[in-house]
Amino acid sequence: MISDVMKFRDKEDKLTDVCSSLGVEYIVVGNIMKMGDKFKTSFQLYNKITESFIWSNGWEDDIKNIKSVKADIASKILTE
Repeated sequence: MISDVMKFRDKEDKLTDVCSSLGVEYIVVGNIMKMGDKFKTSFQLYNKITESFIWSNGWEDDIKNIKSVKADIASKILTE
């Protein structure tokens, strides 16, 4: 649940510990910046077992296209 995840916002916990606390093997970390009518975002997929990032990608687009970018992000993460 998002409320469980938000407890870790702005904290310095190791990602392995965050995964253990949430009971998950993978976690997505990232950021988003709005720049006028555009946005820039990047995400990384972390694997608790290997203790490493196994995928990362970034996007930059017009804010009006954010729905299609969200779908693309979800699809790429699920593929990994």
